[in-house]
Amino acid sequence: MHRFEAILQAATAAIDADYFLLPVSGRENPMYRERVYCYELYHQIRKYWAEDTRYTLAGEVDKARPSAHSGERIGSM
Repeated sequence: MHRFEAILQAATAAIDADYFLLPVSGRENPMYRERVYCYELYHQIRKYWAEDTRYTLAGEVDKARPSAHSGERIGSM
């Protein structure tokens, strides 16, 4: 767990301010966009993630398709 905490700390420190408040065309003020921040966080974490682990990190599954919990399978699940 200490290794993940170090990865998370390094990843969050590497995120540029534009990912907190996203500049939006046609708007005077930037907007908070959680998804933009989260995808950048995933990207930064993967940069520090060990290559010799069986775990991976990805963005959210497409909400338009049924989940594995509904009894239907998605892809190779």
